[in-house]
Amino acid sequence: MVVPYEAGMGKFIGFSTTINYDYTWSQWPPIKGRLVNVFLGIPYAAPPVEGQRFRMPVPAFLDTRFPWFAKRFRSACMQPPIWINRFMPGFKDINEDCLYLNIYYPNRTWEDPNTRYPVIVHIHGGSYVYGSSHMYPGLALASKGVVVVTFNYRLGPFGFLSTGDYASIGNYGLWDQLLAITWVKENIAWFHGDPEKITIMGESAGAASVGLHLISPLTRERYLFNQAIMMSGSDLSDWAFSDPMKVRTRYYAIELGRRLGCPSVQSKEVIQLQEAMYNGYLRYIYKDQYAFKQAFDESYVKQYLNIPYAEQTDAYAVVSCLRYDKKAEEINNIVRDIIPLRGAPTFVWTPVVDGTSGFFPRTPSKERTLGNFAKLPLLAGVVQDEGSLTFQFYLSRTENGNYVIGNLTDDVVKRIIGMWLIKMNVLRYNQTAEELYNRYTYWQNLDNNTARWKRAVDLMSDLLISSPLDAVVKYHANHSPPVYFYEFAYSSRNDKEATPETGIYHGIELPFLFGFPFMNKSIWSELFGEGSVLPKCASEVYDYPHDTNMSEFLLDLWTNFVKYGNPTPEKVKNINWSRFRQPEEAYLRIQLNSSIKYHYRSSDMAFWQNRFESLAEPLPASPPIYRSPLIDIRLATVILSCLLAIALISIIIIIILLIRRPNPKHFKSNIRYTTPGSEFHASFKDSFANSNIYSSITPTPITATTTTPTPSSVYPHHHQQQQQRPPSTFNYFTNKENKLQTASSLARTNDPLASLLTVNKHPPPPPIPSPQQQQYYDRRSSSSESSNGSLSLISSSSPPPPPSTSRRRQMKQKHDENKPVMKGVNECLVMNRLNQQDPQPYDPLLHTNDNNNNNNPYKPYITDV
Repeated sequence: MVVPYEAGMGKFIGFSTTINYDYTWSQWPPIKGRLVNVFLGIPYAAPPVEGQRFRMPVPAFLDTRFPWFAKRFRSACMQPPIWINRFMPGFKDINEDCLYLNIYYPNRTWEDPNTRYPVIVHIHGGSYVYGSSHMYPGLALASKGVVVVTFNYRLGPFGFLSTGDYASIGNYGLWDQLLAITWVKENIAWFHGDPEKITIMGESAGAASVGLHLISPLTRERYLFNQAIMMSGSDLSDWAFSDPMKVRTRYYAIELGRRLGCPSVQSKEVIQLQEAMYNGYLRYIYKDQYAFKQAFDESYVKQYLNIPYAEQTDAYAVVSCLRYDKKAEEINNIVRDIIPLRGAPTFVWTPVVDGTSGFFPRTPSKERTLGNFAKLPLLAGVVQDEGSLTFQFYLSRTENGNYVIGNLTDDVVKRIIGMWLIKMNVLRYNQTAEELYNRYTYWQNLDNNTARWKRAVDLMSDLLISSPLDAVVKYHANHSPPVYFYEFAYSSRNDKEATPETGIYHGIELPFLFGFPFMNKSIWSELFGEGSVLPKCASEVYDYPHDTNMSEFLLDLWTNFVKYGNPTPEKVKNINWSRFRQPEEAYLRIQLNSSIKYHYRSSDMAFWQNRFESLAEPLPASPPIYRSPLIDIRLATVILSCLLAIALISIIIIIILLIRRPNPKHFKSNIRYTTPGSEFHASFKDSFANSNIYSSITPTPITATTTTPTPSSVYPHHHQQQQQRPPSTFNYFTNKENKLQTASSLARTNDPLASLLTVNKHPPPPPIPSPQQQQYYDRRSSSSESSNGSLSLISSSSPPPPPSTSRRRQMKQKHDENKPVMKGVNECLVMNRLNQQDPQPYDPLLHTNDNNNNNNPYKPYITDV
């Protein structure tokens, strides 16, 4: 089959095939075969390789000298093979050169050659990261009198890498879709398609793409299509779209480059701040203190520290590295390792807001609130258990076990609810979790595990798909275009994926919609070639007649909508599908006995659309999961500062405790000290001075000097010894008569302190001095007599050297053991008598009965010689 293309673009060579309906078709007499023309692998854009990576697509230009053989599928776009192998086991035909489309249209020789058929442009799903047009051959749909176009578009980072600026604007996958739709609009007439009757259709992420084209001014204002079909997805779903100013998609791009070893070049903002700080430092060197303060204390340092990690890296350098220095396979191997931020959409690589000159000046929710979307006829719907696969996936990841209906408990459901709320980064966590649990609990029978599983799956379904799509349907219905809503609730008895746990799972309707029950192995082999990898659906054994009847039913409904804008211009299997209008909100429940229902789960839909956001108060995306060096440095600095502060405080406390700790040897529980200048202090000094106690004390010269009221007359060598000898303590030695005389003198003066002084009248005998002590005392006595009896510390002649320190200590201890002590004194005075710069008069200290009070160097004592 040869189809001429427009001038300068060459020709395409396809092939024709037959799709057999056997005797299951509803028409009579049955048609055993329908011819369909097939053109596979037509390029609609130039290969996005090398310098075209991470750039908008450009149209393809073919060599007009040779025809293009459009008889085989081209490579799928770059994606981790493990994901697509779930649907096409063993599939490995993945390449960056993937922008091709496939066309299927009826081959009816009895019709006018100028006949134009309505067109379906199908956008495959796959979470924006996997999928291919291989999986959706449009033979059965085309046999119903429509032209079917399927195509590939870039996925993952190749299609949706966004840095939030012009380094990589993102949305390349949507630009591919736009170019493919534009190509169809301009050239589908060559394939008997009607460019004025184009319906875009998608499932899952493909449905979200359809919704995004409905709100994008680039598509809606160019009137590239006339109708839309959205199956199990919408642009309002949380996972379908990102705002780079809130989610910071730049983190994903920078992290991808970091993992691949791209150089971390500092961004212009950081370089400018560093230059400003350096200039401020230079001015500081030249004594410009204000410039230094301005550069370091006020603004630049704060700005530098507040720049996020991703913003410190030059995005242009990272994108250039990914574009020119890294192979597509290297990037493809890292895609699965990049995980979303907390509070960000579930998918990492998604469409983003790219400004007024791009695809989206605002988020989809704002655009729809403002009414900025194409008011076109819409067919949309969900399957019964949209969230079952997602629920099982998170059960296996968070609960570390294979849960089935029989062992699901309330505690597990509560943990799953909590996990999702944490993932959504909600502010009011406890209140939201409690209300969700109460709303989705089967209170009629709490022991019914089947109902518990069903309600948990309903929660996931409403959160991810059902509620957002219901909101889109209501937006369109409020502007009066024809809107049709459905719920698909049928599964094949031979479907191995349809277990009691998965139920009517996400995507289960696609094999029926594309007529797989009518396609035998010969058709699959003709499409893919002998020995090629086939989709998993090709090996399924479908139930006859239920699966074929369901497939025929869907084919009729969908193609009728494409042709007439109404799924049931006439009754199909006795069904007349009512439009979705307010207030009845009719929808079609598709099953073996399909019927019209009303108000699709209105209470739950109203909760998610009107209540949930105000209840939970979702917060913007959290800081990046990937830790930056700057964050590590800040954290290390804070931890080190805290440890040093704790250590310093501990040392200070220990020092204070050691200083204030009383020495057991010096501790005296029955002695009180007076404050200098107090009344007791003054009266004690006066009484002590009047008692002429100095006349009864014979001081002994030792290695230090002290101050007395008359240093020049009493101590003639006072100043000389003060400069020569270090400060020390005095030992006063008196005899018993002197002490008695002192006490009696105080008594005769009627001094009030006399009652405090009691004298030990029977003191123990004095100890016998050792020979060395006796010699020392003899020399001291002779020195005192040579000075005419005057009191002196130092004799006129040089005294002999005193005994050693240890020797003096022994002598002092022996005297302390047997010295007579004045009893009954519980008041004493301590004065500073060692300040050499400012000598003060000395006041002797009266002792108590404590015989161990002689260790304090600042407390002299009275004893016998």
